[in-house]
Amino acid sequence: NSKMPISRLVDKDARVFVPVVICLSIITAIVWFFIDKNSVFNHAISVLVISCPCALGLATPLGIMVSSGTAASRGILIRNSTCMEILKDVNTIVFDKTGTLTEGKMAVKEIININSDYQDLVNIAYNEEKNSNHPLANSVCEKLEDSFSISYEFDTIKELPGLGMICKYDQNTYYVGNPRLLADYKITVPKEIEELSYTKILIGKNNKLLGIITFEDTVKEQSALLIETLKSMNLKTVLLSGDNAKTATKLQKELKIDECYAEALPSDKKDVIIKLQKQGKVLMVGDGINDAVALTTADVGIAIGDGTDIAIDSADIIIIGQELIHIVEAINLSKKTIDIIKMNLFWAFFYNRRFYKFSFFLR
Repeated sequence: NSKMPISRLVDKDARVFVPVVICLSIITAIVWFFIDKNSVFNHAISVLVISCPCALGLATPLGIMVSSGTAASRGILIRNSTCMEILKDVNTIVFDKTGTLTEGKMAVKEIININSDYQDLVNIAYNEEKNSNHPLANSVCEKLEDSFSISYEFDTIKELPGLGMICKYDQNTYYVGNPRLLADYKITVPKEIEELSYTKILIGKNNKLLGIITFEDTVKEQSALLIETLKSMNLKTVLLSGDNAKTATKLQKELKIDECYAEALPSDKKDVIIKLQKQGKVLMVGDGINDAVALTTADVGIAIGDGTDIAIDSADIIIIGQELIHIVEAINLSKKTIDIIKMNLFWAFFYNRRFYKFSFFLR
């Protein structure tokens, strides 16, 4: 049901073209009424058929239909046809990190106890994280499901996108999230912990840091090829992550990404997209709840099909599975689609205006 901007060209022309063709058909009928009454209908309808105004109406939707079908067969679902015209003009590609360029299956590397009994730390971490759908929370629960000994029914649970969770139980406040969350609530985090290059979450209770859980993630096999291909197309690549700066910078250097923004909240991601849009059209690729705002803010949003529902609903294009190279195919398909639509329109205009219009006078 969406309409491409290029369709405005057709609408503008059709407002003049169609009435003119109908008038010509009526004039033909009137003229032939005095020449041969038996052939009035044949001549009048011939003008309509030869002028073929329907070609203008079919030029764009047929192109979109074929390209959408081709894309779907390759695992690329187009939810908004408008993006197919914009995608060809994109000059900056922004990527989320976890679950997009990396596998997103963050395996727990180490549980570090600081100011708590180890079992208490495990119980708190498990009971808090079981209330979240974040990939890190799922990894913690998977790791600790056989280790926790007590289940808590928290009085209140508050999830802060990009930061973590705050839960209250038995007049105590528990925190689980990144260093920024604990800092916001005046919990001191040692500098050496903040500088750990691993992805990490911190566990706090009231005003005290209890422990740390560190994670390891693996880069997707296609990520390096994808970035290399995009750079060969003269496209700027940007890493936009909510992860800590050291982890994000490490991935940036590994994949040779042009720019990196780390420790970004959803609102921060939106601001970065707006900043980049001042330099041209921006494509955002993500998969998580934290990416939803950025996906809708960008000129075109692409969601990885294994991502969260809200990210998929916010995107213009969905990549089924984890085939990142489909992003390049979507860009190339956009260029080909617009070329075909322009060719359709050219022949529709040329056919009608430059040649067959004379058939009326020749007749």
